[in-house]
Amino acid sequence: MLAVLTGTEQAALAVDQWIGDERAGVGSPDQRWGSAEGRGHSASANATEATASGGRSGALAGQGELPTAREAGITSLPTDAKVPDPAPAVPTEAPATPEVRGFDAKRSKEVASARKEQERTYLNPDGTYTTRFYNEAVNFRIGKGHWQPIDTTLKPHDTAGPSTMSAGGEGWETAATEAPIEFAGTADADRVVRIRVGDGMSVAYGVSDARAVAGRAEGSTVTYPDARTGSDLEFIAGGDSVKETLVLKDASAPTTWRFPLTLEGLTATIDDGP
Repeated sequence: MLAVLTGTEQAALAVDQWIGDERAGVGSPDQRWGSAEGRGHSASANATEATASGGRSGALAGQGELPTAREAGITSLPTDAKVPDPAPAVPTEAPATPEVRGFDAKRSKEVASARKEQERTYLNPDGTYTTRFYNEAVNFRIGKGHWQPIDTTLKPHDTAGPSTMSAGGEGWETAATEAPIEFAGTADADRVVRIRVGDGMSVAYGVSDARAVAGRAEGSTVTYPDARTGSDLEFIAGGDSVKETLVLKDASAPTTWRFPLTLEGLTATIDDGP
């Protein structure tokens, strides 16, 4: 057993000697040996020096060592190429505006012969036709069955043209309706509103206790300001009807209104319904 151990120790010494010889052959540095016996495990600041010299300024490259990785960048290749000059500008025409097809509010023309009570037909610029349908009458018959457009614009009795923002005078009437509708110049007239429904026949009514204030007409509407205390009276002409509106401006306005009825060629009855 001792012989084996002794032989092993000799072999280890021999190997170490061989390695040392090989290292010596390649100029390996000598290793200094020593002992830290009796020394402490810490050193004071005075025993150290930050400016000590010695060592190498950088790491040595090992045999076959690859270069360190570099940050990605743009590879620039040598070239004498030049940026080409821009091509000359070539004039060109703007695309044509697409032609309006179908109804054109400005250029489409109404076909008078195609009128009906609730229809109007138009010839469009592209040769097509457009018919508009309404939920109320827009034309009325005159003469031998011809259709005329309804125009509820109010015009003074003494002129042929429509009038707006006019006041007082003899009153107003609709420009073109199957049953002519008339409005008095002042709110206290016995017939402040009159609808002629035929030859010698009409329906009219006034406003009890109304003041003699002049009306003001604009478009299809006539207004009598302060017709009664704290109240305005407003009428809107339709194709064959009149809508009245009472504007109560404050608490002094009356709560009871009476509209005396005047009939010509007609008799009023109470409609009990179906």
